[in-house]
Amino acid sequence: MSKNKELNYISAFSYLFKVIKPYKKWYLTAAAISLILVGTNLINTIITQMLVDNSMNGNFSKIMSSLIVFVLLILTNTCLKYTSGICVSKLSSNTSRNIKCHIAKTLLHADYKEIIKIRGGDTLSSVNSDTGNVCNFIAGDFIGLFSQFTMAIGALVYLIYVNPLLAVVTFIYTPIGMFFTLSLNNKMGKLYSVEADYKGEALSVVEQALSQIPVIKSFMMEKQIKNKIYEEYNKVYKTAMNISIWNSLMQPACSSTAQMPKVSYMIFAGYMVMRGHLTIGTFIAIFDLLDVIIAPSVYFPFMLNGLNSSIASMNRISRLENISQRDDTRKISYFNGLPEIKANDISFEYLENKPIIKGFSMCHKGNGIIALCGESGSGKTTLLDIISGLYKPKEGSIAVNGTISVMSQETYIFSMSLMENVRLVSPKSSDEEVIEALKLAGANEFAKALPNGYYTMLGEGNTSLSGGQKQRISLARTILQNSSIWLLDEPTSALDAETESIVIAAINKVSKEKLIIMSAHRQSLIDIADEVINLKGADMI
Repeated sequence: MSKNKELNYISAFSYLFKVIKPYKKWYLTAAAISLILVGTNLINTIITQMLVDNSMNGNFSKIMSSLIVFVLLILTNTCLKYTSGICVSKLSSNTSRNIKCHIAKTLLHADYKEIIKIRGGDTLSSVNSDTGNVCNFIAGDFIGLFSQFTMAIGALVYLIYVNPLLAVVTFIYTPIGMFFTLSLNNKMGKLYSVEADYKGEALSVVEQALSQIPVIKSFMMEKQIKNKIYEEYNKVYKTAMNISIWNSLMQPACSSTAQMPKVSYMIFAGYMVMRGHLTIGTFIAIFDLLDVIIAPSVYFPFMLNGLNSSIASMNRISRLENISQRDDTRKISYFNGLPEIKANDISFEYLENKPIIKGFSMCHKGNGIIALCGESGSGKTTLLDIISGLYKPKEGSIAVNGTISVMSQETYIFSMSLMENVRLVSPKSSDEEVIEALKLAGANEFAKALPNGYYTMLGEGNTSLSGGQKQRISLARTILQNSSIWLLDEPTSALDAETESIVIAAINKVSKEKLIIMSAHRQSLIDIADEVINLKGADMI
């Protein structure tokens, strides 16, 4: 996987603006509403001041007119906040969908050598938890960042307009309080990336354990796996506790930042009221407005806290989004003529200086069966993967004329009916065509015996299948796809002798119209081959 530079605050905001760009109208609408709310809140402050002062003066007509405006402002603010909430929800939901779809698209087109390095649980954590974390920040703090600060600036300007000295005395402690909260926030920020990675690692261990329960039980490995899971989640716990310690210190720091200006205001503004330099209405109205001005000084450290957590998530998402994409040097052309494969002096290795395949060449045009033989580790499956395009050779070139279907040793069964599991490779195929493919693959008898026949639900939590049954479903997919070239990896390895004979007959039959390249251990498969290629590790014969 490509190594990516960790995001900082500037690049993080650049990333956020990039992901919300397709839906910027929702963000701009919410931002515009925030500006309007600044104005309505300032008007609300003035109306509050007038209500109090007119009540003290006994001016009934002005009290009534102020009350009407006050009620209208409340209704206006309610409508504006409702509209803003809808915009934020649309922004967050659409952004979440786009990020997840982009990750999926990137992984589907990624270099297969990079894909197999990714831990499944870690990827799921990024797709779900990390994406949710980023989108929650967009819906909350990212919008709040604009609204809180614009409102605070407007309110502070009003306070300075009323009395500059009062503004200075009220907020003299704020820089000191923010210094403490930002220092604490910096401590937590360094821990969020560590916590996010630990969570992904722990989820991967759990995922592996759940997928290998039969193996774990058969080897009585429950205790070892339990200890491994505990160890991984213990690292998450310790990191989370460190974050919690700093976070608990932030609470009183933020509280002092919020309360000290109010104490300062009460003392100094109270003195001004007693001296007749400030009306009671103005005193009460500005005191209510203090929360709006103070909010960003308290909110900003928490916003940074959320941003640090989101940056950790953005970094993990970026690692997936920037994974190396497949550079398919294999030339494929689709035509109605005879299938053809040309491999010229290709070499391949998983580990540096430890070649699996070295200097292999072959040229075949036309239909028939080619059997790849050799001991385990000689490169049979790897060669099929190179022909299919999963891997590209380190050296040499390979050209393929014709469409390809692959039947691997590991058959994945999706959570859907047997019929749909086969039809996945050819969505427009009729039920009759799927059933015919199942018959040719020797899968029809067990398919009819399932609880709901061809429409029995398979996959996680549904009907379980044996290795041989899965293998026949995989062959049925290959048959239904009807490509000109079939790549079969040990197609009868999990079959009994009777079923194997059915599958071999099917392979023999279609080989008159297809080019079939298969890895083979069993002599029964080798016997039907028109050409046999022996692979001996890095030495090709």
